[in-house]
Amino acid sequence: MAITTEQEHIIIDNARQWAATVRLDSEDDFYTAVNQQLAQLKGSNMRKRRDTIKALGESAVNPEISRASIFRRPTCISEKVFYSTEKDWFHGRNFRTVLERVIALYLTWESIKQLKTIEKRQAEWREKSYNIGNNMAQVAMNMLGTDLYEVVKDDEDGREVTVMPAKWAFRDAATLATAADKLVRLSLDMPTDKHEIDADIHETEKPRETLRLKLTQLRQGMGVDTAVADDSQEEADD
Repeated sequence: MAITTEQEHIIIDNARQWAATVRLDSEDDFYTAVNQQLAQLKGSNMRKRRDTIKALGESAVNPEISRASIFRRPTCISEKVFYSTEKDWFHGRNFRTVLERVIALYLTWESIKQLKTIEKRQAEWREKSYNIGNNMAQVAMNMLGTDLYEVVKDDEDGREVTVMPAKWAFRDAATLATAADKLVRLSLDMPTDKHEIDADIHETEKPRETLRLKLTQLRQGMGVDTAVADDSQEEADD
């Protein structure tokens, strides 16, 4: 009996939710999951059933593979039989469940691969940004170590040498240092905006406040004078 449109939607939704729970840490995990689903197939022409489902899974992530071309393959079923409501292929519950799960696996694995590629590129760029930021900071430090005015002095041989001033102003060093700081912060996933930095510092202080409160409560329970204890702690901190 052919599945209804409502049943079809349920099968597709369940397949997507199921695929999201499958652990796909490697290509081996992916192929293992696919083969486990193919092993759930029932009916005749098992090889064609498996080959057709795998091909349709590949076409879901590869726009160059059309369904029409798959149905023309000798190893796959024909389009007429595939979509026939009298056959247990596309409109059969078992075949359709396995098909949608395999397609969902292909889509999920493709998304994971793309995410890994993006994460790798982000890591590479963070490293570049960090190095650039460090280099810029060093340039700013070198700038601050140079003279801003003409200097006349003797060299090692006693000859008078005129050192020309560097072509920059103090404000240039500040701009360069700020840019360097921002690059390094971005590369380390640290906040760059002043409000974000203040918020980050505030969040960092929260655990300390919580710990201080717990210590105070503990001292009170032990009968320790918290005022004296806090003063001694402040002296220790100083």
